[in-house]
Amino acid sequence: MYPQRPPDLNVMEFTVLLALAEAAEKYEVYGLMYILKNRFRNILLHHGMEIIEYAAKHDYPDLIGIMAPQMLEKPLAEMLAILPPHLFGAWVLYRERWEDVRRKAFTIGCFTSLLNLDIAFQGGASAHLDWQWHTRWRQSIETNIKEIPEFTAFLGATTPLPVLIDVDFHSSYRPF
Repeated sequence: MYPQRPPDLNVMEFTVLLALAEAAEKYEVYGLMYILKNRFRNILLHHGMEIIEYAAKHDYPDLIGIMAPQMLEKPLAEMLAILPPHLFGAWVLYRERWEDVRRKAFTIGCFTSLLNLDIAFQGGASAHLDWQWHTRWRQSIETNIKEIPEFTAFLGATTPLPVLIDVDFHSSYRPF
């Protein structure tokens, strides 16, 4: 250690932050691990998948949970390549709850995403519906979305997945 101030993590390049985080995990520098996890929380939207891979590797499900709604469109095969079995099982259950809401919404309207209902309810397929019914339908969908638990709530709800693939395959598999 040199008698100087530590570097400012807010201006550090992401690749350097990620390398520093990996080193902190390797050498179990718990104070730095905590600081970097919080820093990653602030830049998650800019480096989402890289941070998700880091979070999956080092078992930080709360970081994954923050990005979970934005990852709903990712193919299951891609998520299988990133998440270890205990997180993948929770991911499947979480995604299924969102799919249930989407199926209910699709029975009448045409949605590509449930993350921005303002766009989904602008005219289009739902324009022919009377306004009151339209409002009740939207409120029903919003209620269903609010009832979806956070990703981390599914962690304890999962039963162990059957081992269909060996660990070496899981760590080396990457989708096309």
